Amino acid sequence: MQVLDQIYQTALASPDKTALVYNLSPISYRDFHQRITAMRRQLAELGLRPGGVAVVWVDNILASWVLNLALRGDGFRTMSVRTAAEIDGAADLDVVGVFTLEAERKRVDGAILPGAARFMLTIPTPAAGEPLAPPPTTEAGGHILLTSGTTGDYKMVPFEGAFEAAIAKIAEGQLATRPAMIALFDFGLWTMMGYAGPTAVWSLGETAVIHDQAELWRILTVEGLTQAALTPAQLAQLMAAPEGAFPRNDGMELRIVAGALSEPLYRRTVDRLTSRIITNLGSTEGGGLAQTEIKSAEDLRWHRLSPDAKFEIVDENDHPVPAGQVGQIRVPQVEGVSGYVNDADATASAFRDGFFYPGDLAMMDEQGRIALLGRVTDVVALGGDKLPAGPLEAALTDALGCDVCLLSEQGPDKGEDLHVVVETAHPIDQARLTAVAKTHLAKFPAIHFHVLPRLPRNHMGKVERFRLRQTLIARAAAKPTG
Repeated sequence: MQVLDQIYQTALASPDKTALVYNLSPISYRDFHQRITAMRRQLAELGLRPGGVAVVWVDNILASWVLNLALRGDGFRTMSVRTAAEIDGAADLDVVGVFTLEAERKRVDGAILPGAARFMLTIPTPAAGEPLAPPPTTEAGGHILLTSGTTGDYKMVPFEGAFEAAIAKIAEGQLATRPAMIALFDFGLWTMMGYAGPTAVWSLGETAVIHDQAELWRILTVEGLTQAALTPAQLAQLMAAPEGAFPRNDGMELRIVAGALSEPLYRRTVDRLTSRIITNLGSTEGGGLAQTEIKSAEDLRWHRLSPDAKFEIVDENDHPVPAGQVGQIRVPQVEGVSGYVNDADATASAFRDGFFYPGDLAMMDEQGRIALLGRVTDVVALGGDKLPAGPLEAALTDALGCDVCLLSEQGPDKGEDLHVVVETAHPIDQARLTAVAKTHLAKFPAIHFHVLPRLPRNHMGKVERFRLRQTLIARAAAKPTG
């Protein structure tokens, strides 16, 4: 297993080099390797057979990594979860056990997967002066990622073998500045960034920085950061920190993942943190597609394809569409990823004829750049036509200075009503909303504004439209009648 081998080799060559800065505390490669070794001993006492799925339910990201790497090194296939519902999703897998921490017993009591044992473990403390033990030589197990949370239905993606090697190769190309210290914030191990990010960093013998406590901005106070990867929602948390809470760092490259960056948030980030901002476009199943250095507001919408990116924009019959025409993206399947675990229907829908369909609507311009126009299912109706919600949401977000989500539904007169949901904790003047609607939504016959202090989002910060629609339905039902 490449990452375990590299952790061991770095621990031998540079034992005091920092492998991880966790909640502002540095952990050396030697200490990290010893913790994994000590956890392997603790697991060996359980007498489990390798090869099955080990479900890890641990909030502490450091402990979760130690347990995960120990399990994978001994041939188990791991899956990290956060909720009892996600544990239930593993019911059809060959689960050897659910692994939690003794310190988190109260939180996980009652969450038991039928037929699977539950093991309460402790965070191991390596003995001082203990010699470094080489990693296991057995075939390493894989890992299962969870994705597609925008629908509320998380699907399982295998992360192993060729897929893992491909991610490490991409990361090596991105880490031009060495030695590298990469801030990865509080991504969990069920996400692509949370699992593949640290894996790639340690496979190169570099340093990951993770913070899973309050005041997320404190991660920016760690000296030596060369790169940071975060979502727009996480970046908004940072920009909400008090002035002077973190230093400006123009030597740090900021990579935005899993969402679009609004112009107001971009401007605040340039003013307060760094001018080196890059948007990454891709998916868990399909890999990277575009990396765009933001030099102007136009770059927030138009993405520049990576040199080795291969993709098509096609119509409903899978025929490529010309520049300037809307279609859906499809990309060649990544080696090692051919579908979802135990979900034949979702696999058949998203993986077809050697391509992966991420469900994004897009358009290409004459320069070969692409603009995302929302999801295939994120459309609003206008006079019988289906329009992508993405461009309208972006325009409204810029106009109002806060995030906006659009939903359409059949109104009382059988026509389509447009619902504009604005995320803000502060009231917005009705005259301002009316002016914005006249500017950007003039063609829609019926418009309803809703203000929520927080939009429902998944773990990557993306709006969960189904939950949002349920919220609006509940609000309407609660209004007095008569």
